[in-house]
Amino acid sequence: MKHFLVLFFLHGVLCNGSLLTTSLESMVTWKGSCVLIPCQINETLHFANLTLPTVVWYFQPSSAYTLLDYSGHLIYDSSKTLKDHVNLTSPHFQDRVQFVGDLAIGDCSLMITQLRMNDSGTYTAKVATLGENQDGQQMFQSTKVHVREKPPEPKIEAMRVGTQEWWTMKVICSASYHCPDEPMMLILHGLEKHLPKRTIINRIIQTIVSFEPTWEEERKKVTCLLTSKDGSEKSKSTLQLDVKHGPLGVQLVLLNDLPIKEGDNVRLNCSVSRSLPDDNWYNWAKSDSHTVEHRYSGPKVLTFPATPGPATSYKCEACNWVGCTSSQTVTVDIHFAPKDVKIWKGAPKYIDEGSIVQLRCQVGMANPRNFTYTWYHDGQKLNATDEMLIFPEIVFAQSGNYWCEVSNSVGTNISPRVQLQVICYQCYRTPLSIALSPLASWKGSCVWIPCYINESPHTVLSISVLWYFDPDIWYDYSDHLLYDSSKTPMDQVNLTSADFQGRVSFVGDLSNADCSLMITQLQPKDSGTYRTRVLASITDYPWPLKRFLSATVNVTESPPAPKIETVPVRIREGKITKVICSAPYHCPEENITLTFSGLEEHRLSLEDTTIENGVVRTVLNFEPNFEDHGKVLTCLLRTKWCLELMSHLIWPRDGYIKTCRFMCSSKFCVFGQCFFWFILSLLPAVAPREVRALADTEEVVRVDHSLQLRCEVGMANPQDLTYEWYKNEEQLELVSTDVLLTIKQVRRKHIGIYHCEARNKVGMSRSLPIELKHFCGGIILQLRGDSPPNPKIMLYPAQIQEGTRTQVICSVSYHCPDEPVMVIISGLEKEHVLSQRTTYVDRVVKRELSFQPTWKDHKKWLTCVLKSHNGTELSQNTMELDVKHAPKGILLKATPGVTVQEGKKLSLKCMVNSSYPAVFHYQWYKNDIKRYEWLDKDNMEFNPIREQDSGRYKCRAENEVGFNNSKELTIDVQYPPKETKVICSACGGYVKERDQVVLQCSSKGNPPVSYYEWYKVNQQSIISSHEELHFESIQPSDSSTYFCRVYNDIGNSTSPSVTLDVQYGPRDVHVSLNIQEAIIEGKDVSLRCENDANPSAKIYSWYWNGEVIAQKTTQLLELQKIQVGQSGDYFCKVSNQVAEGESLPMALIVSYSRATVLKHTLIGLGIVLALTILLGLLVLGLRRWKKNIDSATGGTQRSSSFFVKKAKAEKLCNNNNRENEEERDGCVGFLNQGPEDPTIYAAVQFPPSFSDGRVVYARGQEDAKPDYENVSKMEEEVHYSSLVNLAPQPGPTYTDSETDSETEDIIHYAALKHCSS
Repeated sequence: MKHFLVLFFLHGVLCNGSLLTTSLESMVTWKGSCVLIPCQINETLHFANLTLPTVVWYFQPSSAYTLLDYSGHLIYDSSKTLKDHVNLTSPHFQDRVQFVGDLAIGDCSLMITQLRMNDSGTYTAKVATLGENQDGQQMFQSTKVHVREKPPEPKIEAMRVGTQEWWTMKVICSASYHCPDEPMMLILHGLEKHLPKRTIINRIIQTIVSFEPTWEEERKKVTCLLTSKDGSEKSKSTLQLDVKHGPLGVQLVLLNDLPIKEGDNVRLNCSVSRSLPDDNWYNWAKSDSHTVEHRYSGPKVLTFPATPGPATSYKCEACNWVGCTSSQTVTVDIHFAPKDVKIWKGAPKYIDEGSIVQLRCQVGMANPRNFTYTWYHDGQKLNATDEMLIFPEIVFAQSGNYWCEVSNSVGTNISPRVQLQVICYQCYRTPLSIALSPLASWKGSCVWIPCYINESPHTVLSISVLWYFDPDIWYDYSDHLLYDSSKTPMDQVNLTSADFQGRVSFVGDLSNADCSLMITQLQPKDSGTYRTRVLASITDYPWPLKRFLSATVNVTESPPAPKIETVPVRIREGKITKVICSAPYHCPEENITLTFSGLEEHRLSLEDTTIENGVVRTVLNFEPNFEDHGKVLTCLLRTKWCLELMSHLIWPRDGYIKTCRFMCSSKFCVFGQCFFWFILSLLPAVAPREVRALADTEEVVRVDHSLQLRCEVGMANPQDLTYEWYKNEEQLELVSTDVLLTIKQVRRKHIGIYHCEARNKVGMSRSLPIELKHFCGGIILQLRGDSPPNPKIMLYPAQIQEGTRTQVICSVSYHCPDEPVMVIISGLEKEHVLSQRTTYVDRVVKRELSFQPTWKDHKKWLTCVLKSHNGTELSQNTMELDVKHAPKGILLKATPGVTVQEGKKLSLKCMVNSSYPAVFHYQWYKNDIKRYEWLDKDNMEFNPIREQDSGRYKCRAENEVGFNNSKELTIDVQYPPKETKVICSACGGYVKERDQVVLQCSSKGNPPVSYYEWYKVNQQSIISSHEELHFESIQPSDSSTYFCRVYNDIGNSTSPSVTLDVQYGPRDVHVSLNIQEAIIEGKDVSLRCENDANPSAKIYSWYWNGEVIAQKTTQLLELQKIQVGQSGDYFCKVSNQVAEGESLPMALIVSYSRATVLKHTLIGLGIVLALTILLGLLVLGLRRWKKNIDSATGGTQRSSSFFVKKAKAEKLCNNNNRENEEERDGCVGFLNQGPEDPTIYAAVQFPPSFSDGRVVYARGQEDAKPDYENVSKMEEEVHYSSLVNLAPQPGPTYTDSETDSETEDIIHYAALKHCSS
């Protein structure tokens, strides 16, 4: 059915405006509630004022187009009377419809109460009005009402959900409100500490809480309750707050075990305890003693290789879009083996026998610096463990190569070899010599001029030294004095030339024959000749020896460009090449370095730097390949004085090396570092360079054998070359393009000096000469060129294996006994060498060496060196060892590390340091058990890794030689706490008050749980932070639902809740009455036994005046139509399974009603009247009886006391009857006779008609007289007795102990009153 608004004029004219409005088109309410449907007539929208409005309300109407009206379930018509309205209203809505509007003010609202589910539908109001012109019009307005089974859930929302910490947040709870008769409230749970604001606007009730959120409100649940006026819950909605805040609890943790060694992977974890949002990024900062703080972005776990260097400080910064938080600083101290180990030799190249020589083993970098030193001499271990190796008097036998081995806790390193050449006086007969050589330095630097007196085998008795600068007299210097050893330091200052004041230091030690001098702060004008005069007294010489020696010093404006060269000169792919960069170094106070650049970093790591003989030298060994063609290799010289110089190597297209030197063109400084820039100018065309004449053999040329010479050009542009050959400077007739000169049969006529010339259009260049010379008896011709032949090196067997004895043979042809040579093999540790010897057979010098190779010898280079008799290196050859061995250095590497979080990815890689041949089989083990599923894989992945993947892993690598295992690697899979639960041993039964109860929070996590939190349900604060929650004496107030939350470094977990129900016996037991006014007989009275017990009391015992009167299972004792006799003390006893409790007595007083009081009053008055009459009759009877008695007995006295019992045809007799008892028919009398008193008798006669309650008067007379009216007052005594009939009581009845009658007797007492006149 369509719901719409239709406005009709009664005459059929459609109105253009809406005169009838409701504020709501759709309303939602619930079963049992009510709904007020608003309706308002707008009188002045388009028309004049409307009058005489009437309203009719329909439910689910249908349109009657023919009538231009609605028809349907009529529920209200304002034009009808109340009586008519009842008959007209649809039966479904009878007594549930209220018109709450006021048509006088245009309000046509209607309210439906006691809503039912089938009340849902459309309610339409039809308003009929008359305008000023009596024009009638009808207006229709519909509202749809939805009745639900239960109240709808309130709407809860948070304004600015994506808030930052400390921003204002509004939590709004709202619900529709359509029933004024049923007030509703909205209550927000979870934000109790904030003051709520409640409003009702447009039938919407709202509760608003505004607060500044903190991280503690993160993911907090807020509940909105819709409650009725009495507080009962109707419905509720829950909202989880989403409070954004920056990272909190940022900690930087070093994940490595200490100490960290070189080669390890350093892992720094930037952990965050909480962050919202948790999509954090991380910034890292590091600094050390040499560099300022360097900042960069990185991952949460920063992994980098441990490299040598100073201790470095790191800190991390965790950020999200809210803000950033920094961690504390963590210092990473890398332990590494000694680096840059070298030997400083304070001695000349040639050392006089008997001199003092000191070798110092210097270490550039190491951590820790607690060293152990070992010294070697030609492979032999020396008994020296100090940093200094001192020769007090060196001898010729101590000549040779020395090196030192330095060890710390991390590893070992070996220095380059240092050669000591000791001059033997006995061999050369030189009693005294001084070693000086040309020296080079630069402005601002220093120069150390070495000076040593070679005295061995003689003893120097005394020495004096004088130093001069550019002296004028050659024989005995006398000008520009720099130093005089015979002067005191004070005199020395005055003697020194003014140009050198404060810049000259004598660094020698004359007691050790060291006469060295140092000049500092050099200037270009300091260039020149420095001369020394040494005067020495030597044994075996009767006169003093005087020596005059000089050294040339050249001081330049800047350091000289380093020299760069290669060995061999011609570079070939795959052939190991040695690049040597060197520069003069004569200033120990200034540390200079030579470094290479231009190749990959890992290839440059093989640099080896040495300083000896006034030269700093850096050697780089690498294997060139075709990709290196055209690269530029740079050698950079750095000094502490902010200087840098470079030399370049360029690989040209023809395969030869070109050396280019650069001139400094500009200089600038940035942050204390200086740079020199060099400009390279290459000519577009060059004449032939590096022209060499080479022979096709390096052996001796015999007579009649052929010989071929080749002219080789290193560099030329253009390459169209012509060649010319010369013998003894005479040109040979050959074709100009012939590169080769061929001699088919060598004869004596071919002896001579040959060279070649290469020419292009730019110019010409000639080679160095090569000589064919006849020697040794004229039988053999020797080919002599620019260098001696290289020795041959061979291995037996050719294929060697670890542990197998191997022989190395180094040989060279030897044809000139006049020039003896030596062959030396180097490259192996001495402990590996088993034996070695040198032989001369068939004009061949052989050096044979036997050794047992190990895997560490694999890829080592053996060097065979040819030396002259005086130790000069002539040539050399090298060979790389290929040692077959089982896999060595097996390392199991975990990425990202051995500690990994569950769910992440972990990779294990089995890395082999060395294996020859290559590994062909891998085997994996977990906890010493083979894992066949990973067979023949060098790596395995866990993605994702699980808790059960923790364990000890190792791998085995195998080749055709053998196998080896890696060390075990323990993988620690970490995960947040799980399986969290509360263990309560007492919770299975019941917990009694004052019991000791312990709740234990059990959880499993890795790392173990580090923090506990205990909570009560519906309570936000933490009640304990220990693993166990103790109740030493539990109280009922501790009854609640508990749960715990646990934390470790990975996350947290919350346990299911456990309810503690503390049980206790009844307490605060008391009796309450259901009425407050006075208790009147006949009313119903209820007594309630009030108490507090857990569990509730089951048995109630009621007591009245100490006696049990009822035992119930309910609290009520009902006394229906209570009587006065039920007054008394009431109390109750209650019990449950824990204990019993008792109330204090409550006095219950029941009063008579007015009717009873009136009845008792009338009865009393009647009894009094009856007794009065009876008494009168009794008195009258007694008087008559007295007269009769007196006349009969003659005045016998009677006893004055008696009692009367109503006659019932039985006798009141018992064993206690007195002897003088007299009995008459119808009366009973007892005589109470005293021993001395006069006896007085009284007799009462009761006729048969005598009724109960009468008063009987008896009169006794002591002396019988016939006429007692005339007795005087002094003589007469009157005794009265009254008989009272006592009604039976509702309480217990009592019986006379002196009667044996079994019948129910009513005893009447008579009291006799003795009155004396």
